[in-house]
Amino acid sequence: VQGKNELCAFLHKQYGIAILSYCDDLLVRGPRSKVKWFFDKLAQRFQIKPPVYLSKDSMLDHLGMVIFETDEGTHISMQSYIEVMCQKLDIDIERYEKKPRRVPLSSPITDMEPCSKQESKLFMMATGMVGWVSGTGRPDIRVHHSRVSQYMANPVKGALDAIMKIVKYLASTRTLCLFQPWGNSSDKKFAWRCY
Repeated sequence: VQGKNELCAFLHKQYGIAILSYCDDLLVRGPRSKVKWFFDKLAQRFQIKPPVYLSKDSMLDHLGMVIFETDEGTHISMQSYIEVMCQKLDIDIERYEKKPRRVPLSSPITDMEPCSKQESKLFMMATGMVGWVSGTGRPDIRVHHSRVSQYMANPVKGALDAIMKIVKYLASTRTLCLFQPWGNSSDKKFAWRCY
């Protein structure tokens, strides 16, 4: 059954497997034997890579989201993506090792001077990368990204400053990850963990 609000999500009710698709990547959750059955069926029709299974001994890297398990539960980390993002944006990540920053945008953007072409390019690249981080494993910056991305059509220096503050905040909190404890997911909530 295809999801109505998320067209890339599918549920096989009989076998109890959930399938999420993103381009040519799949994330399948369910009993191991049923997941194996699904990939066997898929391999009969398409040329596929061997599936990688999440376990305490094997983490998954899905488009920059590192998913791993511990004795306590499942985690989603964006640390490696954030480190690469900082490198591409020429942010010295070592500078933010010991000094965690506060959530970035507490004041409005007031500098409305238009960005140069080079600044606009930097702004758009940073805003795109921060958007991926905020939409996957770091919901703590979602509202901040939303505020800054309103300037994509006409970047201004205040928005460039704001997006770079968000990047620096992410650099200083890059070990923060989503955590889902083991147990009944209906009575457990996601929490933050640092590693």
